[in-house]
Amino acid sequence: MIDRNRLYTISEVARIIGISRSYFYYCFDHDERFPKPTFINGITRLTGSDLIEIIALRRRKGL
Repeated sequence: MIDRNRLYTISEVARIIGISRSYFYYCFDHDERFPKPTFINGITRLTGSDLIEIIALRRRKGL
């Protein structure tokens, strides 16, 4: 279950959606609709809502 209010690291997001971290970075560099991570306390993070949006994009575009 994905918590919309939780902050996820890039590694956690990549593991949840089943892609490598480097491919994750490639996606947000090359797709303007891909949610941009936020730099918080020295760690790059995404919210649960961003993660849900990425999963929806993945289904549409076949990430």
